Amino acid sequence: MCRPTDRHAPSQQRFRRAANRFLFGIVAATGLCCTAHSSVAQTTKIVGKYVHAPGVAAELDVERRGEQYVVALSGGSPAGAGAASPADCYIRAVGQVAQNVLTAEFAAVETDTFVYTRARAAREKRSLQISFTPGPAAEVTRADTDGYCGLGATFLGTYKLKPGATRPPASQVEKP
Repeated sequence: MCRPTDRHAPSQQRFRRAANRFLFGIVAATGLCCTAHSSVAQTTKIVGKYVHAPGVAAELDVERRGEQYVVALSGGSPAGAGAASPADCYIRAVGQVAQNVLTAEFAAVETDTFVYTRARAAREKRSLQISFTPGPAAEVTRADTDGYCGLGATFLGTYKLKPGATRPPASQVEKP
């Protein structure tokens, strides 16, 4: 039996639960919207041409194509290797960015001296991982190059935006 003061208690509880769910939904939607907006804002700033910090002769080029990024890494010879340096290596990879980290799988590539087919890329599933920091820097933290590049080639490490190569303003970056 309900006391006269408790007669509306069940409907008030339902109202409170509904209001809490509504407010939670608004907070969650706002968070997703802001996260998506900041992710797009951050990832458009990674497009550009980078050069490896001293120690390795390597270059990194990042382009945006639709919702994906195309990465080209070339070089990979240790700076002091001289005549014993491995032949230059060329990697092309395609992937996406999440939380300022680009993860990309190797893609088919053909140069004058090297062919890496789409079938081989699908079979081997080699990948790159590149972290982007505020400012003009990128760090290659993973590059599955063993058996792909010559012995001793490396792409790991910090890259700086190439002198004279500016990142395009966000308005000029291709939007998905």
